[in-house]
Amino acid sequence: MVTKTINLPPKGKARPRVCRGHAFMPKDYSTWKRDFGLAWGHCLTPITERVAVDVVFYTKTGNSRSDIDNAYAAVADALQDCGQIANDRQIIKGSFDLRKGESDYIEVIIRPLAG
Repeated sequence: MVTKTINLPPKGKARPRVCRGHAFMPKDYSTWKRDFGLAWGHCLTPITERVAVDVVFYTKTGNSRSDIDNAYAAVADALQDCGQIANDRQIIKGSFDLRKGESDYIEVIIRPLAG
């Protein structure tokens, strides 16, 4: 089991933008994923089995500027990008919650699943 706290506000997964026939992700989303990865730390050996990922988002107001399911998807993408999991399709179970906290941060729990 892996448990970490990331000192970033929740950020919803962005949709790709298209300009002149090329798709790209918005800069603020790419920056958030990079910052998440830096806070998490790069993993040399990713988890390759199926996992459950539970995420608790804390904000000062107890509200999020984005849909909470999109924020969960952003965390899944960031976990793949930083090498913690090999592919976010491995996440077959999980939960997300939004709570009021002293500051904006994210708690992530990754649990390997049997089978």
